Amino acid sequence: MGPIAKLNKAKLFNNKNNLEKIFKKLNAEKVLLSYNVYSYISDIITMFRRYRRNNAKNEILEFLEVNEEEINDYIFMNTADIFLLSAFSEIVRHEICPFDKIGKEINGDIKINNFEEWEHEIKEDMDIYIKKAISFIKDTMDKEANGKPPATLTKNATFHRSMILNIREAYS
Repeated sequence: MGPIAKLNKAKLFNNKNNLEKIFKKLNAEKVLLSYNVYSYISDIITMFRRYRRNNAKNEILEFLEVNEEEINDYIFMNTADIFLLSAFSEIVRHEICPFDKIGKEINGDIKINNFEEWEHEIKEDMDIYIKKAISFIKDTMDKEANGKPPATLTKNATFHRSMILNIREAYS
């Protein structure tokens, strides 16, 4: 529901079906972890914006492991906060396990025993997952832009579906 959250937050809560989707899987741990991940993503976006205003503040180049000539390929980061969170979540589902599978068998194996272990795994490799999320958005941008500005795509439901599909295909 990233595009809805990005374009019109009120729509999330004015629709009974959306409310059911949101609150069905919601719990305090997920809210807190999502908030912490979103805050970290916001810090990275701030690094990007800071560099765009003053290229002497080049922490984002180090984080993304790119040079000055490549940074314009990441202009989507100005508006990609919700999509980065969504991509991050999808990557975690594949690399660690889905939240609803914590403590349950997946292909005959219990990958994660409890929430604390799941959260630890996420926090331990958060930079890796965020970099992968950025990379998936960039790859999807490269494939689907067709002259559309990044700010338009990072609010577009079709683009979001393509991005999630690209992630799922990469892990299948």
